[in-house]
Amino acid sequence: MAEPEKLILDYLYLNTSLTTPDDFESLRINEVEIHNLVNIEKLNEYLSLFENKALEKRVRVFLNLMEHV
Repeated sequence: MAEPEKLILDYLYLNTSLTTPDDFESLRINEVEIHNLVNIEKLNEYLSLFENKALEKRVRVFLNLMEHV
């Protein structure tokens, strides 16, 4: 079973159309669960393994949105 951090990165890697806060809000993500389950440090470690600037940008938009909830 995939860890939550890897699951998020894989999803964002495959869904390149997600680029704006509105795109992420349309997913109706449970922000409380994200905060409870996701280790941001681990997510960033996995992100560095992808070496993908577009993915990094999508992750930053996603994390920024999650911080403001």
